[in-house]
Amino acid sequence: MCGRFRFLFFLFLVLEVGAAHAQIQVYRWKDKDGRTVIGEAPPEGNPSVEKIIVSEPPPPSRPAAASRARPSFGKDLKKEEAALEQRMEARRKSEAAAEQAREKRQNACADARARQAYVDSIRGRTVWRTDPATGEQTPIPDDERGAMEADVTNAMRMNDCEAM
Repeated sequence: MCGRFRFLFFLFLVLEVGAAHAQIQVYRWKDKDGRTVIGEAPPEGNPSVEKIIVSEPPPPSRPAAASRARPSFGKDLKKEEAALEQRMEARRKSEAAAEQAREKRQNACADARARQAYVDSIRGRTVWRTDPATGEQTPIPDDERGAMEADVTNAMRMNDCEAM
């Protein structure tokens, strides 16, 4: 049984390769142990050699398949390459825009956190403001402090800084 499988495998292989050649000669014989052997050259002095001629495979059984025109890839390939390049360029632009937005958000969050740290540091303390024209110092009123805290809270919320 094993010899038959070898023979069928070899025959299949020969048929596959045989498409390039008009005819191939293959020999089959039994060795001294009684096993079937297939080869391209027969052994010397073995009378049980059988010659097998493998011809070119027959044409396709469906005439429509043989006459079907092959698709032309030259023109379509250039169009597909151009379309692919456009999609890749659009993706690069989209990724660049997303990266810029991410960097802008990170910078806004860093600024909001710095302002939050300042607001936290002045909580419960008197902070003085100096007028640049006169040099006069006045305390920052509580309503301005509340506005600063609201601005910081809004900036943190707008940029979703807690999630970062």
